[in-house]
Amino acid sequence: MATRRIAQPTTLVCTVRFDQGYRYLDRCGQALIRLENELDEGWIPGEISPQRGNVQNYRLGLSAVFSSELMSVNQTEFISFDHFRDQTCRLYEVLGTTFEISTVVTPAAKVTLQTGFDQREEAENYIRKLALCVPSSEVLSLLEGEQSAMSYTTCTTAKIVLQDRE
Repeated sequence: MATRRIAQPTTLVCTVRFDQGYRYLDRCGQALIRLENELDEGWIPGEISPQRGNVQNYRLGLSAVFSSELMSVNQTEFISFDHFRDQTCRLYEVLGTTFEISTVVTPAAKVTLQTGFDQREEAENYIRKLALCVPSSEVLSLLEGEQSAMSYTTCTTAKIVLQDRE
């Protein structure tokens, strides 16, 4: 009998690309001091360079990097949407004001869900039932008419509500 485990989020990532973030070079140290003072307890700075600065909060399982181009926050250890959202927004507020960011070019969010299956076919059937991505007949013909070891990325500006279609 096949057993499917419940899908659990294992990674949360938020990346925001800046326009005209040149003040990073002048204000990286100031940004780190403000982050230490304004974020929850437990944030510590990591190695900094002209290319990037970073901070980690091991208690919350969060890490963040920032540069003149972007800010990216990861949570992989202890998944908590509330902590992730709160700390990501606070990081952006500090960096946005410190670097005087007026335009965000590309905001992106990524959630990795992990679930287990006894057989590869079970996993592929589960993905097909989600119906998030239906390859065209041309793509299938390149794959000799069969989907196997599927992986995909969905990018949209629309609100998506995922429903289990079992």
